[in-house]
Amino acid sequence: MKISVALGLISLALAVPRPPSPALSDTGVSNYNNVNNAAPPNQRPASPAQSNTQPATPNPVPANIEGLDTSYSVKCGRSTFPGADIHRAISLGVDLDRNGKQLGTFPHDYTNYENFNFLNKKCNGKGGLRRREIPIVRGGYFNGKLDAKDNVFRAIYLHNIWETADGQGKAPAIYCGTIYHPKGAQTFQGCDVRKVKS
Repeated sequence: MKISVALGLISLALAVPRPPSPALSDTGVSNYNNVNNAAPPNQRPASPAQSNTQPATPNPVPANIEGLDTSYSVKCGRSTFPGADIHRAISLGVDLDRNGKQLGTFPHDYTNYENFNFLNKKCNGKGGLRRREIPIVRGGYFNGKLDAKDNVFRAIYLHNIWETADGQGKAPAIYCGTIYHPKGAQTFQGCDVRKVKS
């Protein structure tokens, strides 16, 4: 009896169609159970540093940024940035964060070694949301390349990638402040933020 039941189960298992196998990637390698989703070394795309292609011009959905008035400008040393440039930078950072991407090494966490007292209290907290940093570019978007003249100016913001965007697809963010590297300095100075006095 036991043998006939076992044989019946085996024949039933063979008769039931298998689920379709996972879709194959462009490289022909199955992505099923591949934790890193990486192609084998001989099929990886060229490094951006070795490639002649330029990154596509970013066109992120503008973010809803708490605490940033785009009608005002921010003075950083001898330079002044319109609020619209800062808004563009943060919108790009939020878009990249939400898509798990970076341009060059940005956006990345900003640790606040300089001990700035940021405009929004949430930006000064130790836990919870992470402060993020992204370069500000005049009249455009950061393209992943840092140059000595520009890109010394940074927008600092908070963003929770899991927070729901509004009906227009605008993700929420909090403006912390704008900082910059003075010429020849490795540390940041504040534009619209000041260091905490010890």
